[in-house]
Amino acid sequence: MGSAETSPRLAYLGLGNMGRAMCGNLIKKGNLGSPLILYNRTASRAQQLAQELGNCSVANSPSEAVAGADIIFTCLTDDHAVLELFRQILDNDVTGKLFVNCSTTQPATSDDLAAMVEKKGAGVVTMPVFGEPSMAEKGLLICVPAGKADLVDRVRPYCVGVIGRGVIDFSNEAHGKASLLKVIGNVFIVNMIETVAEGLVLAEKSNLGMENLHKFIQAIFPGPFALYSQRMISGDYYNREEPVVSIDMARHLAGEVLALAAASGTKLNAYENGYKHMEMVRSHAGKGSLYISTGMNMTNAFLAIVTALLVTAFVKPIFTSSPLSMALTTQDPMYPIVALGVYRHVAASMDPLFVGTPFRMTAIMDTMQEPKSVRYSPHNMATVLFNLHPRPKVFITGAAISRQMTHESIHVWNAYVQETKEKNTFVINLCDDPPPHGDWASHIMRRLREHYGSKAVSGDA
Repeated sequence: MGSAETSPRLAYLGLGNMGRAMCGNLIKKGNLGSPLILYNRTASRAQQLAQELGNCSVANSPSEAVAGADIIFTCLTDDHAVLELFRQILDNDVTGKLFVNCSTTQPATSDDLAAMVEKKGAGVVTMPVFGEPSMAEKGLLICVPAGKADLVDRVRPYCVGVIGRGVIDFSNEAHGKASLLKVIGNVFIVNMIETVAEGLVLAEKSNLGMENLHKFIQAIFPGPFALYSQRMISGDYYNREEPVVSIDMARHLAGEVLALAAASGTKLNAYENGYKHMEMVRSHAGKGSLYISTGMNMTNAFLAIVTALLVTAFVKPIFTSSPLSMALTTQDPMYPIVALGVYRHVAASMDPLFVGTPFRMTAIMDTMQEPKSVRYSPHNMATVLFNLHPRPKVFITGAAISRQMTHESIHVWNAYVQETKEKNTFVINLCDDPPPHGDWASHIMRRLREHYGSKAVSGDA
């Protein structure tokens, strides 16, 4: 790279998680001769980043950012956003500018965009990147530049040692080839996460233990496999304030993969399984769902796949020992029970009631005893319900908790029943239907007998 005095002026448009991380490395390691020009549709995000990084200026519009720069990086969410931005930019004189599009777009979109830009007398390098925001922060991305070789060479100084650790070079290849690799690469990432998740479940259920399997993964599959395994067993995803990748973004990328497969006559059975898990999570986290309506943050997309697939990866830090529930019984019950109460030991004391019957207490949630992050909340309860196997049939709630919380928990239960289409479920509401004389044990068994029949409760079913 040349001296700072002769370095081109750079701008960066699109300051999501990836964009912010890449900007940091461009400023720290890019040998810039002038402040990095930032633009984001939400101006406050650009202003905040400029304050954090220094050596930045904030443009009021995309056109203003482009006018002041020689090389313009873009990183946006999807094809529509990319095309909308460039239509606005290309209404102005961009002769001699070089655009570096790091967005993940369909191959056809990348080719069309390149034609649009070149028609206006500017150059373009299509450069999707592999790596999540944590890798972008560390400058460990893999860059995939495509386009005319002389233009790729102008971008190369900002790749290895600045924003990335490696380059897969598509110089003089069609722009769509780089995007095609990005789309297909997503197949490996999702399938890897599915594989790790399923392996951890099997290790847990077969009593090998997740930690022992993790040792195997570290030894045989170091790198991404070990990284995702560590995150799953440590509760890393559960404790994040923000998702690494939003579920909508994950579904968007997965949709592009499946569209490509359909167009080329290819069947991706394993990948489709991962997409189904994304859809399950999206249905729980989308508009009007209990996650949004209760104000809970959604987890990252990879956790989303895992939580939809299994108990262990997300619920394990909550699920074993004591934090949110008691361990599953070794024999699958005909009627698994979930209970919510103010203290765990109160709910746990119900368990002896069901000896000799097809009922078992499979999960207990409390509102007081455990750390706040793992005690009852609509979000935590939904996570347990949707990931218990066999599926819960009975929900006992209202024991020494408020009417509002009782009804809230029943709302979560009803959402679970509606989504899973679980049959023959039953709710025992001890708040609105309190036991006479405080004899809750007899009251619970009476309600079960009324709903399921005397033979079922006696164990003769």
